[in-house]
Amino acid sequence: MKKSLLTPYTKIIFITHLPPNDLTDNEYLHHLSSTFDALIISLADPRTISGRIYTYLPYISPDEGRILLATLSPAYGMKLVSTLQPFPDKYTKFLKTPTIKIATEMIDERQNKQFCNRRLIKYFEQGMNFKCAGVQAEDNLYGTKNSDGSWSGIIGLLVRKEADFSAASFAYMPSRADVVDYTIPLLVQYSIIIGKLGQPELDPWSFHLPLDIYVWLSIAVTLLVFPGFLSFLSYGSSRLKTAARSSWSNNFFQLIRILMQQDIFILTESLPVRVVMGAWMLMALVLIRSYASNLMSVLAVRYIHQPYQSLSNVLENPDVTMIWQTNSSRVQYFRAAKSGIFRQVAEREKADGIKFLLLHQFPAAMDTLLRKGHHVLVTVEIMARILIGNDFTKRGRCDFYNGRERILPEFLFMLGQKGSPIVPQINKRIMSSQESGLYDQFIKYSIPNVTACIKIPTRITNSSSLSFSHIWLLVDGSGGVVALLAAVGE
Repeated sequence: MKKSLLTPYTKIIFITHLPPNDLTDNEYLHHLSSTFDALIISLADPRTISGRIYTYLPYISPDEGRILLATLSPAYGMKLVSTLQPFPDKYTKFLKTPTIKIATEMIDERQNKQFCNRRLIKYFEQGMNFKCAGVQAEDNLYGTKNSDGSWSGIIGLLVRKEADFSAASFAYMPSRADVVDYTIPLLVQYSIIIGKLGQPELDPWSFHLPLDIYVWLSIAVTLLVFPGFLSFLSYGSSRLKTAARSSWSNNFFQLIRILMQQDIFILTESLPVRVVMGAWMLMALVLIRSYASNLMSVLAVRYIHQPYQSLSNVLENPDVTMIWQTNSSRVQYFRAAKSGIFRQVAEREKADGIKFLLLHQFPAAMDTLLRKGHHVLVTVEIMARILIGNDFTKRGRCDFYNGRERILPEFLFMLGQKGSPIVPQINKRIMSSQESGLYDQFIKYSIPNVTACIKIPTRITNSSSLSFSHIWLLVDGSGGVVALLAAVGE
């Protein structure tokens, strides 16, 4: 009976001449009769088939949970004395309000105190008519198998029957499926990277941004080709004062002077030369005005540094340490990888480039390690929303960002005791919350400021005055060198 016969759909009938109190003194028999669809036929006189038919409700003491369904007598046979039918539905909605012990992960003290007030838990409570009692594992682990065959963490609570089911989100692992029951999937989650958001900065090389690269190339080609073309047009002019002044170098500096808005001397009366120079003047005027106006707009833009958008970005920097959850399914995955980027992650672990923390240690790590900029955190999306949302609530600003790359997709489930009839009913509630869209709303409203930092802009505008770093090219030594070379060239 402890193996194949006991399923949520098994119906059991106990026939005994013992009184109900004597029968329920046996803890295991009471567990069977209350947990599963079971009837107890207590015969007062087996020869005349007279007695009573009882059932027991789950998660309630024997005295409170015993319900008399019918009586047996030779004269009337079986007579129902309750509105309940034999084998009543015990779990769709509890007939009496039991206290259900629900195991959960430890994230932070505030959320743990409010665990039973979560919207999803309240949805289960109201729909199934029970009261929540939160239970946490002493080691704050999700659960791994120990060398002696026992289980730690939340899995251990379920195996030892210290919790009835767990509302934490678990990835599927075959070893866990041997000792607990998984619900239907809650949601599909990807892992993402959380990094420290940089301060708004001006790009020191932004002076080239007002013009497209092809415009810059066109200007360079024009400055190289036009001087020779002007020399060709002015060749043979009788009014040219000095032939040397019509050289390529002289024409080149003439075009540069126009571009720099300096005065020039046209030493020939050749009409073609004057037309070409006039056209260059108009072109230079348009370029200069466009560049000046666009440059003012570019200088008002500040760039927010978000360097680590993918695992490859992190692996390229050996000075960055990654933080992963201790003994999670994601850690087991990259440790088992034989090739690819996750093999590189495993090698980074061997080089002490990965730090492992428990889930409840993540908020402190964000305040210390991540805020300094030399650590990144790799976790599932929903946990990233919780951590960043809580930090925004505390500080009133977005100090962290989510990387764009999404890796390691996995289904997340709730867990119940192995063979527990409550799991199919939890499945129904999960399904109804998903189909109605309630689950997404529960997530949205249960996490404070969950959407505040989801899409952080990489560029913002700022009207503050320019600093030395913004115009470094003009005022530092390199700017002086460039100016000196220009003067010598002239």
